[in-house]
Amino acid sequence: MTPTAEDLATTQLQLNNGLYAFQRGYFGANEEVAVYGTGVDLHPELAGRVDLGFDALAGTTGSTLDLDANGHDTAVAGVIAAARGNGGVEGVAPLSRITPVRIVDSTDTYNTSDAQLAAAIDWVRTQGIKISNNSWNAPGTSAQDVGATTFSANAPKTLAAYRRAIGAGGVEIWAAGNESKDQVDLFAGLPLLYPELQRGWVAVGSVDTSGVLSSFSNKCGAAAAWCLVAPGENVGLIYKTSGYATGSGTSFTTPQVAGAEALLLAAFPNLTPQTALQIILQTANKTGIYADTATYGQGLLDIERATRPVGAMTVATQGNVTYQATGTSVSLGSVFGMGLAHSTAQVPVVAQDAFQRGYATSLGSHVTAGVTNFDGVSRLGAFGRPDEVTWTDGSLRLSLIQSADPRLTAPGDAGGAKFTGTTTIAGVETRVGFGIDPGRLLESGRTPVSSALAGGMLAQGAVSNPYLALIDGAWSGGVATPFAGGTAVFAVANGRPLQRQGFDPQASDNGSTAAVVELAYRVGSSATLRGEAGVLEEQASILGATGTGAARVGNSRTEFAGLTGEVVLTPHLAAAGGLHAGLTDTAGRTGSLIQGTTAVTSFAAGLGLVETGALTPHGKWVLGASMPLRAASGEAQLVLPTAVDTSGAAVFSRVRAGLKADGREVDLQSAWSAPLTAQTALTGGLLWRQDPNNIRTAAAETVAAVRVDVQF
Repeated sequence: MTPTAEDLATTQLQLNNGLYAFQRGYFGANEEVAVYGTGVDLHPELAGRVDLGFDALAGTTGSTLDLDANGHDTAVAGVIAAARGNGGVEGVAPLSRITPVRIVDSTDTYNTSDAQLAAAIDWVRTQGIKISNNSWNAPGTSAQDVGATTFSANAPKTLAAYRRAIGAGGVEIWAAGNESKDQVDLFAGLPLLYPELQRGWVAVGSVDTSGVLSSFSNKCGAAAAWCLVAPGENVGLIYKTSGYATGSGTSFTTPQVAGAEALLLAAFPNLTPQTALQIILQTANKTGIYADTATYGQGLLDIERATRPVGAMTVATQGNVTYQATGTSVSLGSVFGMGLAHSTAQVPVVAQDAFQRGYATSLGSHVTAGVTNFDGVSRLGAFGRPDEVTWTDGSLRLSLIQSADPRLTAPGDAGGAKFTGTTTIAGVETRVGFGIDPGRLLESGRTPVSSALAGGMLAQGAVSNPYLALIDGAWSGGVATPFAGGTAVFAVANGRPLQRQGFDPQASDNGSTAAVVELAYRVGSSATLRGEAGVLEEQASILGATGTGAARVGNSRTEFAGLTGEVVLTPHLAAAGGLHAGLTDTAGRTGSLIQGTTAVTSFAAGLGLVETGALTPHGKWVLGASMPLRAASGEAQLVLPTAVDTSGAAVFSRVRAGLKADGREVDLQSAWSAPLTAQTALTGGLLWRQDPNNIRTAAAETVAAVRVDVQF
């Protein structure tokens, strides 16, 4: 925010960092501050925000206006509450209200009796006013000079009234004094004599425009625990009924702290005035020279730090379970693109600091993209090579998988070996796999055409089962047996959600299990048609999307079906295709913001062509077009903390957020391989991806790869 002329004229706001509160929308609206002193004149900067006060000298209510003979406490009131935007100066809390309390007569003389001052203090308390500004004191006399015996004897009613005020939760803010002494003046130091007052007591000294203790200011001394400093020279002021001035003194540092109190109480209704005072003292600048507590007490008033979070931020969930805000996130799989991030971009979620203050952020800011469905760097190592190396011995077949399927990436996984094995006994084939896409155990993943597509394309999985591919690090097994003139395959797999490397959401309870049945039939002499149906059960995951902290995901169940097939068109040309669809529901999870999903539908489709030996002897050409798995509809049911009540407890709201992927990925790819000589082979590939990972804002990608293999 560029400072205005008004900001610059209010010099104190530069050093106490008050402008940051305005940037954050904090203006102290309707917080009442009692200003003890000479009374307050009706200045335009305070128009409509000066309430009827109390005249301690007359013992009456409502007669304190326009009695400010020298303008002192009108100026004080302006430091607290002068309006913002009038072009003159502005208060620390420009929307707060002022209640004048007259205890000084028209000659600027303090002649108030013990009973009169006590009556004023009690009147403020009974009005429910919790913030009292005292830009007055007993000059040159410290609490140590007077002692508890003398003060108790001379001002018993005043002392009792202060005890009642502090007991009711109020705060008394005092000028430290302008006598260049090592101790604060009497009233500012009263907790030295009466420790029970300290929780609601503060003394305020002065620093010059360079931040060094003003030459006239008293030091904090023995009152260091409840004392701090604020800018007190060349302070921008309002003057009597009109006009502006500048002034110096601890009289004008005190209302800066009173204004800061008003800011905090208006911005954070759960705070008590005494807790707000604790925040002001705790967040004061204590670095450099301000570490000298005998001089500066708790440091230099810093409104920016007082209004920002203190300590670790936490997010509450229903059931009184809280999590670190920094540890709360949702990692979407490519199925969802960034749809949830967009649908929640304007949805607030409130995190709370160490004082239970609520700070709203966008829920969408906690949503990140998950693992990509294409990793060009790792894929290059296997591109153009046979997809698997196979060893057979009669009925036993073992295959080492060489594809760059980005699996086995979670912490604790070793190596990266992937293999399958089969054996046939009495006509029933048993199949096992480790670390592979479990779809390889189905007939649709084992044909020469599917193997050629898997090994020859840059982006794999164009026609295979996309739901099984969501299982990472899987142990899988199945049996294949003749059935009703075709082949039936029953397969199961167990692993964990496929996630990016280093993202280990809640390793103790997240996993994925699938069961699928496939029926394959020959159609004529050149075509095969296969139907699939199955269930994917994910713990702490939704189609590969997982969460941490307050966004931990419940268990989900996806029922899916697919139709795949292939046809030999000519002796040199074959085609394969696949279409899959699924319906996902997710249960809620105790202690999570995400309380389930409804009707998440997803689809994937692909088509591939394989040409061998026609264009180039001993060569191979593949062509593919696919739409990877994408969420087409569905909503997340959220229960979010959206506010904080006056007790500091989170207030929850129910929100439904769309899960439909914001983009629609389309992949077009082609690859060609052929031997150049007896010892040399060339492979080239080209891939174009629109809306990569189903993210609408992602730039289209074009990937080209060339591989030359030379045997020595």
